[in-house]
Amino acid sequence: MSALPLIGVVGFAVLSVVLAVAAVRGRAGTLPKGSVLGLHNREVEASERAWRAAHRAAWPILAAAAAVAAFHAAGCLIAGLGMGADGASFSQALVFSGLIVIMALWFVASAAGVNAVKRLPPES
Repeated sequence: MSALPLIGVVGFAVLSVVLAVAAVRGRAGTLPKGSVLGLHNREVEASERAWRAAHRAAWPILAAAAAVAAFHAAGCLIAGLGMGADGASFSQALVFSGLIVIMALWFVASAAGVNAVKRLPPES
């Protein structure tokens, strides 16, 4: 296995775990405010209530990003072990497309979180 498929497997596996933890803890409301794993926008970090609401809204998208990362890790593994010489070029496509899709899902999750915060009723 060449270096790129190996980097893809390890990188996407780590991303998958990190995104899954963020999704699960965001859904449960146990992600500490300001956590590195969380969404970081002015609106989201305005209060503990906003932080929880944003991550509750974003968790399905973060879970989808975790699934995308897991599938790309599996694809890189298959490309590295079973595709011979074509595996390197296929791995390049997998790594590039995976990173683009995961970044896009992160931005969508962030927008969903901000939108959820904006729809919160005023505190009384």
